[in-house]
Amino acid sequence: MRFLWGADGVVVTDADGWQQRSEICSDGAGGVIVAWEDCRGGVDNRDIYVQRIDSAGTPAWTRDGIVLT
Repeated sequence: MRFLWGADGVVVTDADGWQQRSEICSDGAGGVIVAWEDCRGGVDNRDIYVQRIDSAGTPAWTRDGIVLT
């Protein structure tokens, strides 16, 4: 078996709080864009974050993702 981005995968975020309800789609260039609900600002302060993982398995945007809302 061959793992594309290593046997342990790729960390999208390791921010404090909890992250859940992720969605993933192709970026059209061999990588992916991941979106998730994030409570790093507190349970009553949920936001949506995104991160692009390039074709080499490297996070391409700001560490721990970019906040959308």
